[in-house]
Amino acid sequence: MDGIESALEGFVLYDADDRMVAFNSRFEKLFAPRVAIGMRFEDLIRSAVEHGLAPVGELNVEEWVAQRMERHRNPGPPFKLRLNNGMWIRISEGRTRDGGLVGAYTDITELEEQREHLEELVKTTEAATERAKAAQRQLLDAIESSLEGFALYDADDRLVVYNSRYRDFFSGPERAVLPAEPFAVETPGTPFELVIRTFAESGLSPLDGQTVDEWIAQRLERHRNPRGPFNLKHKDGTTIRVSERKTSDGGTICVYSDITELEEHRHRLEVQAHGQAGAADGATTQVA
Repeated sequence: MDGIESALEGFVLYDADDRMVAFNSRFEKLFAPRVAIGMRFEDLIRSAVEHGLAPVGELNVEEWVAQRMERHRNPGPPFKLRLNNGMWIRISEGRTRDGGLVGAYTDITELEEQREHLEELVKTTEAATERAKAAQRQLLDAIESSLEGFALYDADDRLVVYNSRYRDFFSGPERAVLPAEPFAVETPGTPFELVIRTFAESGLSPLDGQTVDEWIAQRLERHRNPRGPFNLKHKDGTTIRVSERKTSDGGTICVYSDITELEEHRHRLEVQAHGQAGAADGATTQVA
């Protein structure tokens, strides 16, 4: 008896007639004051139901007793039971060689409360994740619908987010260094330097007498230390207005606007103004 009394679980032993022949104080505490040597298991569980300890759920008393007796007479894997007082117990039953039955009742209330708490945290986290994903989708949709080319590089100057208009600004070999699909890049990828190096080496950007390395160094310096918008030209005549600014975490936001028509209109006005000024100067000379 000393052995079962020192056990951490509630222990009970029934004989072949399903009458209680031994139990320890932990088991007695679970069902007190309804525990006594010679008591039948069925009487024990009926008493537990009648005194509001055992939960019957949607079953009536007889249905619950019949279900529990079936499980008791044909022991299977351990199972959990939540008592009406809030305690969770893990019940493990097994037959003895003489036809009796031994039962172990373990208080797992703390473990179950931790499990429930973790499950609630998981649900809360999943809900927050879904909300974050929905917000991200809305943001990406807004970025994609923008008339401007948009790109975000992280603090290590690797591409994180961009839209199709940004990619469309690159029509030559440099386009191949961008991911095939626009929007968010799950793993930050293409370095900004690789994009502009491929752009410069493709011959699509006028270098204005500079070497490729000189042009790249100048472009990188401007990218890493934004000082305001500037124009970037393709050899095909396209003019892009580039606006870059730093984010709070050291990344860089790039906005590319096609201002080709505006530049052409400005050029025409300048030519027209120059022509008118020349004509005025000629008229003045004739009068003189």
